[in-house]
Amino acid sequence: MTGNAENFLKYNEDNVMMQLLALEDHFRLLSSDYKSEHAACCTKHILFLLEEAREGQSHASEVGDSKKVRIFKEIDEDTQKVRVDIESHVPPEEIIRKVRAIRRKVEGLNPNFNLEKCEACSIKPVVIVKEMLANPNDDQDIFKEVIKIRSEVDRRSNVAFTVLAAGIIFTGIVYWATKNA
Repeated sequence: MTGNAENFLKYNEDNVMMQLLALEDHFRLLSSDYKSEHAACCTKHILFLLEEAREGQSHASEVGDSKKVRIFKEIDEDTQKVRVDIESHVPPEEIIRKVRAIRRKVEGLNPNFNLEKCEACSIKPVVIVKEMLANPNDDQDIFKEVIKIRSEVDRRSNVAFTVLAAGIIFTGIVYWATKNA
């Protein structure tokens, strides 16, 4: 029976992450003056998330993983609070922050969910452009990296990253303009 519980536990972990990603994505599209019925799809994701968190607690308990039991329990509790926030018309930006906080807990279930270690999501492009600006060889390389950063800014909704990237993009443009003046 443990083999099945392990398989179901993995299934629960994946589904919790999928529901959180969908929830965050939907809240990005909601206006700040939404009504709870406008967030019906978000409520649906909340319900799926609650179900998966509760099943995850059961399966983690069955395989004897007390850490995962605790994490799934916290996910369940935090998700219930987000449901109340939806019904109370809390602004989408605030709910997104809470969903991301839950997602950080989910990273404790599976190391492959930890975005901090992901090179594709890291600030690596910013470091590359900084190095290129410090030792410029080719304008084309700088602009290729600036374009990569611009697409990273579009993909992320992190204000600090956006400000940093905007500064680097501006520096690249100024560098190019002064070099070609």
